[in-house]
Amino acid sequence: QEDSWNSELGLRALMGKVFKAEFTLFSMDFKNQIIPVSQSSGNANATGLANGGKTRHLGLEAGASFDLAKQMKKNFSFVVAANATWIDSRFNANRFIAVGANKVNVKNNLLPYAPSLMLNHSIEFASAKGAGIRLSGNYVGRQFADELNTVANSADGRIGLLASRYITDLAAFARLSKKQILFSLAVKNLTNERYIASRRPQGIRVGIDRQFVVGMEFKW
Repeated sequence: QEDSWNSELGLRALMGKVFKAEFTLFSMDFKNQIIPVSQSSGNANATGLANGGKTRHLGLEAGASFDLAKQMKKNFSFVVAANATWIDSRFNANRFIAVGANKVNVKNNLLPYAPSLMLNHSIEFASAKGAGIRLSGNYVGRQFADELNTVANSADGRIGLLASRYITDLAAFARLSKKQILFSLAVKNLTNERYIASRRPQGIRVGIDRQFVVGMEFKW
């Protein structure tokens, strides 16, 4: 059984259809956080549940979007949007990890695969006839792969720091309004950024290369 105290405080602001913003503070205090066992945690069998012990998560989220075209009373849209999440996730009680013949207390260490900062932002233009283009970016801060918060790479690549990374995507779309058909073309990882996506269980795995995705959606 998992027990936790969760609290949240939020604010929301609207200015017609032109501007909207949200701001949220949150806290999650787990007495015994239950974590699904996965290969990324180092378990080769990847079944069942594990007790992560006492953990504490403190954070805030903020987001805003602004439609410049509506501000100028135009019939197209030009939206600038961004949202960010900052979170501090740590072991909140004594927890000992075997390191050789010794045991190390990881209390106050950051949880594995828990970046402190995540950021998304985008700029989108859409004409009144349904065609448009969208440029977006995604930032994920640095993460650790183990409870010890080890920075150095291990020989097998399964332990070590996962550096922060920033990815840019570009998408274009066109809608045939009378036939409800949407055509789209997207370029994922536009700048072909190379980064470590995960370390466990097989070792270092890099993120996706630049990818082109073509799509068509039909509604009736």
